[in-house]
Amino acid sequence: MIAPPYAGKVSFSQFSRFFFWRTKDLSLDRGTIVSHTSNVHVLPRTGRLKRAVRAVGNGAIVRLEGFLVDVDGLDDPEFHWGTSTSRTDEGPQSCETIYLERLTVDRRLYE
Repeated sequence: MIAPPYAGKVSFSQFSRFFFWRTKDLSLDRGTIVSHTSNVHVLPRTGRLKRAVRAVGNGAIVRLEGFLVDVDGLDDPEFHWGTSTSRTDEGPQSCETIYLERLTVDRRLYE
């Protein structure tokens, strides 16, 4: 989404756990926008990773390495937070939850 023809033509927002995108340019391919954006919930393996994730700024190029995971409640056995395993789904339950083991921000690696 940072390269033409999408660069600067798609806006993003978040409310609660939900991610939204918008564009006024109806010539842009909707499927490409859906498959190349996501709402990722991050569970960092270490405190260093947690601090690095929190420090990521707008426009940074990041690479996340880890595992997609489902989260089940210990205190509340009814709680289940499933992760998406598809790049083309949308709406509620389309977010990914990653157990983060490595993070690269621009060219700096965190573990």
